[in-house]
Amino acid sequence: MNLWDLLAEADRLSDVWRQDHTEESRRAWRRQWDIAITCPGAGIGRDERAEPGDYARCTPTVLARDDDWDTRYRGACLGCGWVAEDERETENGGAEDAHDHAWPGWRWIPEVPRPPSGEGPRERDKARERWEAKAAPLLPPGWLHGGGPIRTLRTAPGTRHVPQATPWGGYDMASEEGETGQMMLFPSA
Repeated sequence: MNLWDLLAEADRLSDVWRQDHTEESRRAWRRQWDIAITCPGAGIGRDERAEPGDYARCTPTVLARDDDWDTRYRGACLGCGWVAEDERETENGGAEDAHDHAWPGWRWIPEVPRPPSGEGPRERDKARERWEAKAAPLLPPGWLHGGGPIRTLRTAPGTRHVPQATPWGGYDMASEEGETGQMMLFPSA
């Protein structure tokens, strides 16, 4: 099943629950895959959620569903409708699967500092320009402006992969100390 079929089924079961308000229909609805609340394409309510054709390129997102006290996750793509076959125990796992699909090679890009937020629009824009001047040369051409992810070094408990964290909509993928991704830039002789 592709992303759009899964979302249509979630909508159908949501409508059933809204009509009969039974516990059985609520559980059936909650067990269906839907875009995780803070992930790209989720929107607020069904009318604002992504639809086929909204994204011209492969864009990673994460699906979630509740399964009796346990939330499960899957990577998905808002561009082509791809959905990962494997369920993950964490949102990060789903985000990584989605990025493997949409941005092959993301695991091996170097870590960069987090983009600045700044106080006001003018200060923020200047800080982002300085950040981009330092980060962009470390990444493949067009990576940032195309919505590609960045990797930032972080420690627990702040290791969630943050959606739409770059100025161009890319994820900020947490890289914990000890990961070897950046070392791939320096192969041994």
